[in-house]
Formats: sequence, structure tokens, C-alpha cells
Amino acid sequence: MKFRFSLRALLVLVAVVAALGYWRHRPSQIARSFADALAAGDYRYANALVMNKDGVLAADGEVEAEFWARRLPQTASEWLAGRCRVEFIGKGTAFGRDGTAIATARGISEIDSARPLFPSTGSLQNR
Repeated sequence: MKFRFSLRALLVLVAVVAALGYWRHRPSQIARSFADALAAGDYRYANALVMNKDGVLAADGEVEAEFWARRLPQTASEWLAGRCRVEFIGKGTAFGRDGTAIATARGISEIDSARPLFPSTGSLQNR
């Protein structure tokens, strides 16, 4: 059987490789954006990345609230599941709001905090 070049097969191969690249890169990109937004104090943008608005971390204009945040390396199981973790630690008036956030291709799907989050007010606010 002789191999025959097919544009259709090439198109399918390119689509599969692009989907795998998206699956691999998008969660880490969301996690990096969330960590950068928390560290910079841009809580409005960080809130836009969170899919579940049940709880909040800190006030949008709260000067004393600061977060240290970093994207954790993906494990093989996280890569296969399309997830990436972000570790954050609250400083100032956000002291004690420590935990991890789970990033997926659609956004931050879960925030696991050692201290309960404040009730949602539509943004990452402390009221």
C-alpha cells in the first residue's frame, strides 16, 4: 500500500496539534494572569478570571490588602486534566487569607482558602 498525501489528513493533524497546544498552555496562562493580578493589587481583573463568584478575597480599593502569589508547576496529572494551581498568601489586611486556586482553560474554577472568604458582592471585595 503506497502512502498518498492528503490535505484532509494534514488539516486534521494540524487541528489535533493545535487543540493539544491549547489544552497544555491555556490553564498556565490563566494561572499566571491571576497570580500577576493578585500580586499587583488588580482585584477587579482577578475577579474577572474567577468563574464561581461565591466568595471574595480583598477589596478592589483596599490599600492595606496585599497578596503574594505564584503559579505552581503543573504535574502530569494536572496537565492531563487541563488544570494549573496558583498559591497565594495574604498580607496586610488580607493576612490569613492563604490558599490555592485551580485554573482551567475557562478561568479560575475553585479557590481553596484556609480562612473563609467574604460573601460575594460582585467583585473581590472585603465588606
